[in-house]
Amino acid sequence: MAVELMGAKLVAPFYGNSLYVWTAVLTITVLGLTLGYYAGGQFVKKRPSETKLFLVLGISALLVLALPQTASLAIALTKGMELLPGICVTCMLLLLPPMLCFGIVGPMVVSLMSSPLETIGKTAGTVYFTSTLGGIAATFFLGLYFIPVAGLRLCATITGLALAALPIVYIAKRVLAGTGRPGSTIPATTKRPKASTNKSTPKGRRGLLGQTVTVRRTIYLFAVLEGATVMAVELMSARMIAPYFGSSLYVWATVIGFTLLALAIGYFLGGVIADKYVTPDTLLWILLTASVFLLLMHISSQWLTIAFANVDPGLAVILVSLILILPPLVFMGMVPTFLIQTVSTDADSAGSNTGMVYAISSGSGIVALLLFGFFIIPRYGLTMPSIITGLAVALIPFAKLFARKQYVALLFIPFVLFSFWTIKTQRPEKDVEVRYYSEGLLGQLLVVDVSKSREQNRTTVSFL
Repeated sequence: MAVELMGAKLVAPFYGNSLYVWTAVLTITVLGLTLGYYAGGQFVKKRPSETKLFLVLGISALLVLALPQTASLAIALTKGMELLPGICVTCMLLLLPPMLCFGIVGPMVVSLMSSPLETIGKTAGTVYFTSTLGGIAATFFLGLYFIPVAGLRLCATITGLALAALPIVYIAKRVLAGTGRPGSTIPATTKRPKASTNKSTPKGRRGLLGQTVTVRRTIYLFAVLEGATVMAVELMSARMIAPYFGSSLYVWATVIGFTLLALAIGYFLGGVIADKYVTPDTLLWILLTASVFLLLMHISSQWLTIAFANVDPGLAVILVSLILILPPLVFMGMVPTFLIQTVSTDADSAGSNTGMVYAISSGSGIVALLLFGFFIIPRYGLTMPSIITGLAVALIPFAKLFARKQYVALLFIPFVLFSFWTIKTQRPEKDVEVRYYSEGLLGQLLVVDVSKSREQNRTTVSFL
């Protein structure tokens, strides 16, 4: 996340700080992580080892240290291109290599740490919770303080050195200890038992394994849905608060930080829930609950900004982002670790399954970023896309729960009706004349004339 923020600011002096730039930065970031998740999953099918893990970390450290130079080179190579191709190519040259390395790390760590099958969900959740927690700290620290104060070059140097510290310590430890061959694995993985064919599998999992093909198809569909929704919510929430708080580094750092916080909490809770409640209905209820918050995003963003209108802007943007982003994305964050536990049939497959689920999830996020950032938001605004996103998340869970006679799911319908009703009831007062309204690149923008009568005089004041 630190690299993502630094990349956006390195590109900004030449290409600006618009929705297009942030869309490209987020897209390339997720693309690199997606390729890394998949590559990491493939690597651990062979023999995962500490040496390979620290080698990847060492390469990523070198790439981060070279970020300022890479940015200058990328901008020089693309300065003759059109705006959008130039932004995309620059971001790809700058961000794709380090993000690829970061993505490889996750599946390798899960594979090295997973031993009993029953703890795979919790292990995956803990690994990604810890990783995301570090991203949260880096986002808030760098975005709100260190980049504005220390500058980009110093930030890149310190981040690269911090990454290099782990491989250096590992090499020093092996040299001083003088033990083991290169490529030796973590002890926990050397004694990992092979998958057995006896009846030691939990009851819930036996029922799921009997429908392996169907489960995998459903899981991959849910992974697509989760990844696309998370990226769409991140972009839409940033644009929803932009008219009130702007579109600066502070706003984007806050939005990205709380997105990561929500996902971190979701990863951890999802892993815990997956190990205790393996029934398919659990996942359906998680998705349906998330969709309720998504349906209310367009109205809650307005209510929140009005509620905190008299609060200090710096504190207000934090509170609004926290309440707007955290609820839906906590539930969406539970989905991947739940899927990993469901699809893993033995401990040895944990790493590859982790890579596959996160690769599919991130791949769909890339598509969502491109569609929402370059097409949907500029053309259709924010209100209807947020409602349709909520309906898309709820469609399959609602249908399945209703088919299984879980009639409590019918409580979802009033939220849908309320979401559409709020659109029609937002009418200006009689003394307010709307001159212009849009929900495009600038977020939700409203220009009005307000007529004020004072005795015999009538004045008109324009507001933006």
